[in-house]
Amino acid sequence: MKVSADTLLRLIREHTIEKKETIKALGIDDFAFRKGIKYGTILVDLENHKPIDLLPDRTSQSVATWLKDHPEIEIVTRDRSTEYARGVSEGLPHGIQITDRWHLLQNLRDALERMLNGFYTNIKALPIHNDLLEAYHAETKKNYSRKHSPAEVKLQEVKRQRRYELYQKIQDLHRKIYLC
Repeated sequence: MKVSADTLLRLIREHTIEKKETIKALGIDDFAFRKGIKYGTILVDLENHKPIDLLPDRTSQSVATWLKDHPEIEIVTRDRSTEYARGVSEGLPHGIQITDRWHLLQNLRDALERMLNGFYTNIKALPIHNDLLEAYHAETKKNYSRKHSPAEVKLQEVKRQRRYELYQKIQDLHRKIYLC
């Protein structure tokens, strides 16, 4: 079912938290009201996988204010934003801050890229030994141009003959159907 962005935002705004529910794990992320123009913050109950609230901006002050009203929260997952880190520290000093999965994987990717770039620079600086390079090319060429054993050749011929016979049967059926 297709839903416009405005409808989705309206439904999220109308969604209210039942007073019985206590939130233990909260996810904080930014989103665009209008891409490139106005951004806000979405708060998600990570245990129930439900959006809880939308904040009108991405400031530490609005996050801290919201968190002060919800002291029952124990864990907050967030991106690498210093604004969100500051807001959580101010509004929920006892809370545990965790990097969300996407940003954790992004950090890992960045670290791997830096490490591999360092390896590449070191490998590129190594001297090239032409005799080793020629031996490598000779070995790979030998592996690709190997002779087939007589048994392999015979098997290929048998398979080809079966395919050709099947092709002939199909052609015969085709002629019978369209020439009748």
